[in-house]
Amino acid sequence: MPSSPPDGAATRPAGSPEGRRWRLVRTHARREAFAAEQLQRQGFRVFLPRQMKTVRHARRITVALAAYFPSYLFVELDLAEDRWRSVGGTLGVAHLVSQGERPAAVPRGVV
Repeated sequence: MPSSPPDGAATRPAGSPEGRRWRLVRTHARREAFAAEQLQRQGFRVFLPRQMKTVRHARRITVALAAYFPSYLFVELDLAEDRWRSVGGTLGVAHLVSQGERPAAVPRGVV
């Protein structure tokens, strides 16, 4: 009789050698935070690195929160389990950065 994993143990499907990995999402201009919020509402784990930035305009100086990578954010996906095609149809998202027909994985250790 084959042994089954203990209750609560995560199993990796046979078609998913990579498992859960970070993928790069291209957003519409200055819509990173909006796209991140929309993806989180769908249940995706999102990483949007931001920093405080000094903005000078019309002799006024303000401090604003700005993305480290303008027009990009990261989303964690398992291509075998998640409905990853819905990411491309999310408001604020332009597309998933892909390699062929499948979203490219960000190298381990970058995020």
